[in-house]
Amino acid sequence: MPRMELAGGAFIFLAFIVLYLFAVTFSLYSAKGSGISQRPYRTGASNLVHDRVAARHLTRGTRA
Repeated sequence: MPRMELAGGAFIFLAFIVLYLFAVTFSLYSAKGSGISQRPYRTGASNLVHDRVAARHLTRGTRA
């Protein structure tokens, strides 16, 4: 059975693909990597707490 031989630089390319996969995964699935944080840019506390209060009053059309 013939053996497959790899071209020069194949392992470097494989290492690049693996590192690229980790970088994309980190940037998409972590809050630190994506730059999305709960804190506002230049103001005080987060406004996300108010969303919970507003969500309590949502009825989804079930109340008259």
